[in-house]
Amino acid sequence: MAAVIKAQAVDRNGTPQRLLDAALEIFAERGFHGASLRDICERAGANGAAANFHFQGKEKLYRAVLEYAARRLCAQPLDDEANATERTPWRKLHAAIKSLFQRLTLGEDSALLIRLIARELMEQSAAFDCVAAALRTHAEQLEEPLRALHGPGTSRDYARLCAFSVVNECVFLCAAQQSLHRLHPELGKQQTFPEQLITRVMARERRVTEQLQRLGKPKARSSTIYHS
Repeated sequence: MAAVIKAQAVDRNGTPQRLLDAALEIFAERGFHGASLRDICERAGANGAAANFHFQGKEKLYRAVLEYAARRLCAQPLDDEANATERTPWRKLHAAIKSLFQRLTLGEDSALLIRLIARELMEQSAAFDCVAAALRTHAEQLEEPLRALHGPGTSRDYARLCAFSVVNECVFLCAAQQSLHRLHPELGKQQTFPEQLITRVMARERRVTEQLQRLGKPKARSSTIYHS
């Protein structure tokens, strides 16, 4: 079991730390509803009542794990290239997408984090706001270049909808990479694979932009996805 989540005011081998590590694994494997505190405590090598004692129940333990995932997604400043005013919209878009892929794939626990985030996007527990806030930060970096690429008259809501579509695509492409390791090990081990995913997302956005330019400007659309 990899000790990767830093609990507050405890050492790496302390019970709260071991519970968080075990919870990350089990919640990623089974989802919130499929996990049990008994199994988490057993995997952590802790007393059966330890999770309730340290985290006051399954819901708060799950929220603690999601808060860790959110911190990982927003752990570093966004790539300067994504914010540089002299960069073209395409360069800004590439930098923002690359930043998200890097945060999803770096770290010994990245496979668990990707699976956890993908599950939360589909199942949306009461702690969904933790992940939503982190993904919203990345989506906001995509809105400005996407709006510029789609042309004058593109509404903010439409650009926001496109931005969240790109963010979700990045998460699930990373999740699919884990399956690729088993289906085609020779492809999954390629060092260039993350860059290939970025290229795929960028290529799709180019096709969408070209189609919109041929068909005319998109109508204003409203979106309440991940709104505060």
